[in-house]
Amino acid sequence: MNRSVEFSPNEVFLYFYLLNECNIRGWQNPFEHPNKTIVLATGISEKTVIEVRNRLQQKGLITFESGKKECKIASLLLT
Repeated sequence: MNRSVEFSPNEVFLYFYLLNECNIRGWQNPFEHPNKTIVLATGISEKTVIEVRNRLQQKGLITFESGKKECKIASLLLT
């Protein structure tokens, strides 16, 4: 997919961060992961995390449901 779709550095960073989190959880989907945890772990602002997460979903790499306290990652797709 990387050959046909251009990804920003933040998209790559967040995708691989979520991929690692999924591996840690033994690929149990969905999994909940607060934006604040992502912000602390990556150094990316919460606004940017939300924007990048939306773009990853638009590109078909993840699906998620936003919650009031946490984001539930419904699936993480490898392509």
